[in-house]
Amino acid sequence: MGADFDRIASSYDKWYDTPLGKYAHELEKELILQFAAPKKGERILDVGCGTGIYAIELAKMGLDVTCYDRSRNMLRVSWNKAQERRIHMNFVLGTAEKLPFRDRSFDLIISITTLEFIEHPALVVNEMKRVLRRSGRIVLGVLNSWSSWAIERKLKSLVRESVFKYARFYNPLELTTMLRPMKVEWDSTLLLPPETPEFVLNGGKKIEKFLVKILKPFGAFICLKATWRGR
Repeated sequence: MGADFDRIASSYDKWYDTPLGKYAHELEKELILQFAAPKKGERILDVGCGTGIYAIELAKMGLDVTCYDRSRNMLRVSWNKAQERRIHMNFVLGTAEKLPFRDRSFDLIISITTLEFIEHPALVVNEMKRVLRRSGRIVLGVLNSWSSWAIERKLKSLVRESVFKYARFYNPLELTTMLRPMKVEWDSTLLLPPETPEFVLNGGKKIEKFLVKILKPFGAFICLKATWRGR
């Protein structure tokens, strides 16, 4: 049994309305866009797009976005949001272990907090490599097993139902190995603990920039960019 994303699709975005959710999303988005370096007109595949948070952001920048997810309800939420904003995106339902796209189809592939809920992550990464153009890049956002956030999420999932009960967190070494033989750059964010008071979060970005210099391997959110060597 895995996480039932069809069941939680309608309420999934509520976390982003909380002070901690807003804070985390701001830091994560900054890192993802830094590595993605999106360019207008590029073809992008969002593997495990969920409710379309990043897909919509990139479509607004003028990219040709394909949303891909195994959850019909997640895709429905994403489609509804796109309709409300009058944004055109492509929507495809399917499993990430076998992507229904031709070789070297996309300039940019992103996958944010998706590998954690996939049974065969190596297969998914290999499929991303297959459909990526030689000049393209893969950007992964993954929850770090070396962080205090991962420990807290796992402990809480023991006493109450949570999607993190079914999640497998990863560390930077595992992810870098999985992306071989590509060239990999990575960084992290969210060094402050998840129980940080809201008044601390208000000035937290300055603290984060200091902490990441000395505690980079332990940030709760890891972002990696992989490109083909020789580019």
